[in-house]
Parts: sequence; C-alpha cells; structure tokens
Amino acid sequence: MASWYAKTLMLWDALAEDDRVHIGDTSAPNGSKDRTMTRADARRALQCEVISQTAHGLSALDCVRHDGTSYVEATADTAVNAIVAGVVVSVPGVDTFIVQYGGDVVDQAGLTAGSVHYLQDAGGLGTTAGTVEVPVLLATSTTAGVMLAIGAGGGGGVYDLVLGFTGPISASVLDWILVGRACFIDNTAPGEAFARTLPSADWTADIQKNGTGVGTVTISSAGVVTWSIASDISLAAGDRIELVAPDPADGTIEDVQVAFRALVT
Repeated sequence: MASWYAKTLMLWDALAEDDRVHIGDTSAPNGSKDRTMTRADARRALQCEVISQTAHGLSALDCVRHDGTSYVEATADTAVNAIVAGVVVSVPGVDTFIVQYGGDVVDQAGLTAGSVHYLQDAGGLGTTAGTVEVPVLLATSTTAGVMLAIGAGGGGGVYDLVLGFTGPISASVLDWILVGRACFIDNTAPGEAFARTLPSADWTADIQKNGTGVGTVTISSAGVVTWSIASDISLAAGDRIELVAPDPADGTIEDVQVAFRALVT
C-alpha cells in the first residue's frame, strides 16, 4: 500500500540560484536514483536537449538548424541557412551533442563580455553581424551569456507577394504588386504557382522587377511548376514585382495564381 506524507509547497521563485532541489535519475539502479542539482542547473536543464546524431561534426557555440532530416550548422550566408533553432553548449562525443534553446549559457570560452554575438556566414558566433543579421547571445563574461530571441534574423518573416489572373488569360497581360518593405525572393525556393484550369502546353510567364525581367515560371499541361530564376531577387520598399503572361496566349489555361515567398531582410 502506498503511503503519503505532506510537505509544504515551495514556489520556484523562493529558491536561490545555489539552493539545491531533489530529482530522480531513472537510469540509475534502484536505491541509487536520488540526485540533487542547483536551481540554476535545473533551469538550464529544462532548456537543453541531448541529441544523438552519428558524426554530427558540431562544436560548442555552433548554432544549429534542422534541415528536415538532421541537425546541421546554421550559417548567416542566406536566410534559409540562418534559421537558428538553438546553440550547442556541450559535445560529449562524436555522435552526441547538447543543444540549448534559451536562457543563460555557461561554461563556454572565447566570448567578448558585454557584446552581442551574431551568427556568422561560415557558422559560429562573432561580434559583427553576418550577411543575414541574427543576434544570438549577449555575453555577460568571456565564458557565459544570455541567449536572445532566436529564429531567423533581420525580421526573417515570410512576406507573401501574390499575383495572378482570373479567367482566361490574354497575351501579355500584366499583374503587379507594390512591395511595402525590404525583402528578397530566394531563387532556390521562390514560392508556389497553381492553375485551376491547366494549359494545353507549357505556359511560361515572365517575372519582372520594375519592368526588367528577372526570371520565369512555367506551368505544364500536367500541372508541374518550374521556376527559372538565376539569382535571389532583392526588393526594396517601393519596388514592383510583376508577372507578365506569354504571347501568344494559351487558349486553355485559366485562373492562375503565383505566390512569391519573400523573406524580410
């Protein structure tokens, strides 16, 4: 039969940083599970995760993102690469690392006290911003700091620019939108396109910035979308992004919508 005993409830904020709390180590054998840790260590433990990943290649103070398959090092060279999920704070082995998602970071080295540390183009942290500005950590000493709100830098939000045509599409018809903030369209992942009624053959529209061609988008008779954009399209507030239908017109295609996935800079 279970026995119960009453204890006075102590709220978390009544503990000092060096006060110790009791925890249980479930991986230890029976009779040896009791452990203690300081309030500060317990708080940090809740913000950390042990990741097992074969030959991860990461080091302490590397920033990481997840590419859909595994954790990889985040870099500030492009907006996609600069999405920071957390910071590596310890590397117990070649197949294991500990990532921290927030709070105060301790037991590190090489930080500049009092400085904001940014994600770098080649990875890691430095006191000057990379191509995409992502502030990650404010150093409180050479070995410790406080993690800042992280994610994608420079605003980093997605800013959809939607263009299209309703009904049958005439030759050379144009739709355009005025850009309200600085952003860019990643040429490797520019967005989505859809036709409610598909063309009889490939339908290719010109993509223009302020009247100058910067690429094309093609919708096939099977509905397959193909983009041809040589490089990222950088847009400033007041620029126009335009979609121009082909000439001659396709007599079959109707109701086209193109959504550009712009990233705020």
